[in-house]
Amino acid sequence: SEAVRLMRRAIDLTAETNLSGVDFQYYLGRALRLQYIHSGRVGDIKDAIAAMETALAGTPPDHPNRPLIIEDIEQTESIQTKMSELAGVLTPHYEHFDQVANADEYTETLRTAAKSAPRDHPDWANLLTMVATRLLVRYMRYGDAADLEDSIQLNRQLLDGLPLGHRGRAKVMSDLGSAYNRRFQDYGRAEDLDLAITNCESAVSICPSDHPHLHVFQSHLAGSLFQRFRCSGNTADLDEACTTMKSVVEAVERNDPHREEFRFNFR
Repeated sequence: SEAVRLMRRAIDLTAETNLSGVDFQYYLGRALRLQYIHSGRVGDIKDAIAAMETALAGTPPDHPNRPLIIEDIEQTESIQTKMSELAGVLTPHYEHFDQVANADEYTETLRTAAKSAPRDHPDWANLLTMVATRLLVRYMRYGDAADLEDSIQLNRQLLDGLPLGHRGRAKVMSDLGSAYNRRFQDYGRAEDLDLAITNCESAVSICPSDHPHLHVFQSHLAGSLFQRFRCSGNTADLDEACTTMKSVVEAVERNDPHREEFRFNFR
């Protein structure tokens, strides 16, 4: 991407002028990680880790940013590990991910793998979750109804396949609710809004109070309730949406970068 190209050029310039390139190396690593998530090119995730490790090596032990760099390296390595675990499902469909030309081709490769992946594969749920999320994001960008329908279908497959009590069911329900809400917004089918609220309510109800993503699930629920209030005028929906959104804002740490986003949604 252009961001990665410019970051690499900045690093070259710092080398030429003897300036410190630690910050550039760190942000290059983050940019490469994001590029990998969108493209699936294995070389990007390897380069991301290498850039962050270079930044860490150049950061003094007592520097306040050192823990942040270490945390980002661990997260990036975790992403790499997760994709390695999925290799058994993906390899039959695309052995050389460095050859994937763009994000759309990568998504299509994942979609093909998801449709044929055996349900008893240990990473079946991770793969379907990844594909369903990418398809919904792509639909919101380009508007291809087939992407939205496939995202809904994959999430429904996941709910059918995950046993009760599985730790991933809350996220799937919330994602499915978000997809139904999007379909309601774009096509106006009232039953989709009811399905959105039902799934989001179920996600919140089964989610432990200390779950790190509970506030996200609550935000999805509040948004759907507010949509229904705007359509029906039922103040009970508005009251529940406000109560839920207040809980979200109160729960989010004051230094959380999403705090103001949740405040904006509440207003």
